Amino acid sequence: MHIKDKNGNILCLIVRKHEMSEGKVFYTEDDQEFQFASFRLQKDEVIDRHYHFQNTREIKHTSEAIIVYEGKLQLDIYDLSKEFIQSEILVGGDVAILSSGGHALKLLEKSYFIEVKQGPYNEDTDKERF
Repeated sequence: MHIKDKNGNILCLIVRKHEMSEGKVFYTEDDQEFQFASFRLQKDEVIDRHYHFQNTREIKHTSEAIIVYEGKLQLDIYDLSKEFIQSEILVGGDVAILSSGGHALKLLEKSYFIEVKQGPYNEDTDKERF
C-alpha cells in the first residue's frame, strides 16, 4: 500500500506480512533513494554470493524502515507541509518504508520493532519535531 500526498508523491509504503508474495519481490523502483524487497523462498534456494560496489549517491531525504516484530503501533503520516494524511495500524510482520514527509508512532501495546535509516545521521540537523 502506497500512501501519497495530494500531488501523488509517495510518503510511505506499507507491506503487510500476510500480503508478502512468494519469491523475491521488490516494492520500490530502482531510482528510489531507499530500496525494499521481501524474500519468501523455499528450502535449498540460494542467493548467489555477491557484494555491492562503492558508489557515490545523492540522497535528498532520510528514509526510514520500521520493521515490526511483535506488538501493535499506530503510524501517523504527514506530508511535507506537516499536514496529517492518514493513520495506519502496524502489527507483527508489517513493514513501513517512510520516504518523505513526516510521521509519528503511538504504541498501542507493548511492541518490539526495528528502525533502519540511511546515515550518517545527526539528530540536530536531520530532524524537526512538530
